[in-house]
Amino acid sequence: MVSIFARYNGNITEMTWKSSGDGVLKRYSYQYDAYNRLVSAIYQEPESFIPQNGFYNESMSYDANGNITGLKRNQKGYTGAVEEIDELVYSYPNGNRLASVVDLKNNYGGYPETSGNIISYDDNGSMTSHIDKGILEIKYNILDLLRM
Repeated sequence: MVSIFARYNGNITEMTWKSSGDGVLKRYSYQYDAYNRLVSAIYQEPESFIPQNGFYNESMSYDANGNITGLKRNQKGYTGAVEEIDELVYSYPNGNRLASVVDLKNNYGGYPETSGNIISYDDNGSMTSHIDKGILEIKYNILDLLRM
């Protein structure tokens, strides 16, 4: 079961689902800023004792160019309490090209502990490596399409 609600501008405001694994009704409510950029996703379990438990909440921030500059994410910890797993800081020192992602939390459940490595690009602006994600090399053909 999945239900999705949207605004007239196309922004999704809410998504509700129930998985066959645990049968628990789950919901995300989405909030946007004045520029229609997603700024938060609020996780809920509407039929539970604490409906807004915050287990998987996410929040984002942006710079004046619309580049994401921050991302915070939660998870349900081993003790059953909310645990912040990511506090990511995105840097764009040369325009709108992402240079690195640093995780201020270094939580094993979130972004890789290898955060902060420089993301490499070729002269055409195509990404050639992203060590944080285990991508050591990306090659392109003369049409700037990925080489297999």
